Amino acid sequence: MNRKHLIPVVSVALLAVVGCQWRGTEVWPDKAGPFPGSPDVLMENFVAAYGAQDLEAYAVLLHEDFLFSYRACDAERLGLSDDHHDRAAELLISERMFSREPVVNSAGRTVPAITRIVIRAWERLGDWVPVADPGRPGLRRATYDVRVRFERAGAPDLAVRGRAVFYALPVELSDRPAWQLAGW
Repeated sequence: MNRKHLIPVVSVALLAVVGCQWRGTEVWPDKAGPFPGSPDVLMENFVAAYGAQDLEAYAVLLHEDFLFSYRACDAERLGLSDDHHDRAAELLISERMFSREPVVNSAGRTVPAITRIVIRAWERLGDWVPVADPGRPGLRRATYDVRVRFERAGAPDLAVRGRAVFYALPVELSDRPAWQLAGW
C-alpha cells in the first residue's frame, strides 16, 4: 500500500514497545479471526484486524521475518534512511495508528489521532502466485486494489488508494499448516 498520505503517522512510529510476539506454539487466538489456512483467509483476518485497529490480532498475522517495503520515491519523500522496515517497526507504527490517541512525532509536532480506519475496497487482482525465494519456500505474492480512509480527530481524513502487493508464507501454527504475512 502506498503510504505517502500517512507521512505524519509514519514519522511518529518508534517511541513505544510492543508486547510479546505470538510464536505459533499456542492455540490460535479466536480474536485473530478464523485460522489462516489459506492466504485468502490470512488477508480477511488482516482486513478485519487493521480495520478494527486491533494490534494484538494484527501482530499474530505477521511472520517473524515480515518486511514492509516503500517505493523509493515514498521513502525519499518521507525522509527515511531505508526503503523498508521490519516486523518490530511495523508493530510500533501500527501501535501508534491503532491507539486512537494523538502522538508527538520526532520533530516535536503533535499528530492528530486516527480515530477510525475504514476499508472501502480490498480486492485481490489475479491469483496468489509462487515467488522463487530459496530462503522462504512456498512464498506467494498477490496484488490488491485497496481504498482505505483514515479518519482523524480534528484534522482532515487521509485517503489511500491504489495497488498493494502482499507476500504470504506457509508456516506451522498450532501444529497445523497455516499462512502468515511475510511482506507488504
